[in-house]
Amino acid sequence: MSRPTLFWLLLIAAGLPAVSCAQAPVYIADDGKDDRAGLQAEIDRISASGGGTLQLENGTYDLASPLYLRSGVEIAGRGERTILSSKALNDRGSWWGTTLFAGNLTPGSFADETGQGYPGRPVRRVSAQEVALERCSESEVAKLPGKVVWLSSEETIPGRMERPKPVHGEFTVVTGVDGCSIRVADPIEVPPDYELLLHWSDGSRAEPAPGTGEPNHPIRDAGLRNLQLESGFDGQALLSSGCYRCTFTDLHIGNSRRLLMVQGMRHTRYQGITGTFRERGIEVVMYAKDNVVEDVEATFLPSSDHEVRPAIRFGEYARDNVVRNVRLNLGEAYVGRDKIRFDPSVGNRLENITLVVPRDDDRPRFLYKGPNELRAAGDVLPPETSLDGVRLCFAGTENCVPIG
Repeated sequence: MSRPTLFWLLLIAAGLPAVSCAQAPVYIADDGKDDRAGLQAEIDRISASGGGTLQLENGTYDLASPLYLRSGVEIAGRGERTILSSKALNDRGSWWGTTLFAGNLTPGSFADETGQGYPGRPVRRVSAQEVALERCSESEVAKLPGKVVWLSSEETIPGRMERPKPVHGEFTVVTGVDGCSIRVADPIEVPPDYELLLHWSDGSRAEPAPGTGEPNHPIRDAGLRNLQLESGFDGQALLSSGCYRCTFTDLHIGNSRRLLMVQGMRHTRYQGITGTFRERGIEVVMYAKDNVVEDVEATFLPSSDHEVRPAIRFGEYARDNVVRNVRLNLGEAYVGRDKIRFDPSVGNRLENITLVVPRDDDRPRFLYKGPNELRAAGDVLPPETSLDGVRLCFAGTENCVPIG
């Protein structure tokens, strides 16, 4: 018997653990190699241990596939020279080219087999974080802990809707069940005078959202600070979708389709955002509620590969969000284009917004469009929506005209 074999046999006989030669994934700035595995492993470790900060030093951390923020984790850099980039190693477009996902949610995961409807079961409130089904299969409900669910309301507005539509919605996670009662992780914010529906996937549409590689999940109490995020070809630098009480501060967004996509977020703050975008500046959609976007300055970069879309958009029943202290330099491509668009949404506010174009045009400066379920004849803006200090300015002059 060889001496190395005898050594290992004696080690095992003594009850001592064998030492693995496998190395944990690492991340090293500026080496041109994929740092995704090492960064993701550290993010997952911090989240599993109760949360904390992942401090990154200056340099470029290259990503060949998207990075996922987790609950309780803050990723902090040293400023614009700390760069998370999918530009060099990820040449896939759309969601596949995303640099970082902060949450990963879409109502499509709760759609029926046709992909068109969003069936939900009526529930009654038991407490601020508990609902109950009137009747249920306890064996089916017992499978829910740990799963993402979607709570929504249905409201009929006389004269405005042909049929009920969900106008409140929030994503959360089931933390426990007791018979037909279901406890959730976050306080239920749908007003008490609304009927409440609970949606969950039966597994038929549980596949990951396109390009994400992961099942849908929300996160909470997480954030990014003092970083630059740079996307790959035709990608999104930061896709925030389904985050509760998160903060994104002092970020530079580069080479991104959208500067900020605020999708399904709740009680989240974006502050001190700069950068460039190629399709849309700020989009607040998909039941986003009680979020604040402030202190933003960015420039549109024209691209033959992208359609020019309104620089700011609210839609898909976004509610009670504030966007303020924003300056977007739009350029010639926005002459003759709608600057701000409202699709069905309620109670959103725009304050101190400056949109800069080379010259004026006859195009309406904001547009309230989309299905009529929240729009009556003669409405100028969606319900409870306000524009304060919103203006269109012309580059190289001091001329500005109010919008709204």
